[in-house]
Amino acid sequence: MLLHQANPHGGDVYRHKIRLDYSANLNPFGTPPLVKEAIIKASECLYQYPDPYCEELRKTISINEKVPMEYILCGNGAAELIYSYAAATKPGKVLIVAPTFCEYAQSLYNQETEIDYYYLKEEKGFLLSEDILDKINREYDTVYLCNPNNPTGKCVPYALLQKLLRKSRVLGIRLFVDECFLEWVNGAASLVRDCKEYPNLFLLKAFTKSYGMDG
Repeated sequence: MLLHQANPHGGDVYRHKIRLDYSANLNPFGTPPLVKEAIIKASECLYQYPDPYCEELRKTISINEKVPMEYILCGNGAAELIYSYAAATKPGKVLIVAPTFCEYAQSLYNQETEIDYYYLKEEKGFLLSEDILDKINREYDTVYLCNPNNPTGKCVPYALLQKLLRKSRVLGIRLFVDECFLEWVNGAASLVRDCKEYPNLFLLKAFTKSYGMDG
């Protein structure tokens, strides 16, 4: 049963007594034991305010992802970063590849942003094709893309991602790419290594899927 709720994100198992929840894509294996141990150890510092700049966390991510610390911004879950990005950039008009995660559009409503959609076709397996390159033009401030896409699970070929990066840079368009599910796909290529070359690229990642740390 689908429940209409103000929060379109899903996962509200507290207000609704649900035995099986299909409204949010979570790690079916739960939180890894090492993560639980780290949380218990960190509880010794609960009396302190958290580091507002997330220095240690950003340093660790920097080493793991092989990118400079100054490229990294941490938030309280991916959703906070989605809303913060919309508030910081205040785009006049965007293009969203759909169907996709609802929070992109939700975050833009408060900014009075005009939203266009590029609709993936079911008869083509919901695969993103190169005709999206013809759709992108200077009237857009930002293009939103989820890779692999939620809810279709389809990945965008790396060659097409490169073409999107090049065209968006030439046109002065920001490219927002959500890679929160990428580690669940064998052989999928991340755009992390392209961050230095493309300052218009914003990559979204999260601990939710890989480490079972939601929200």
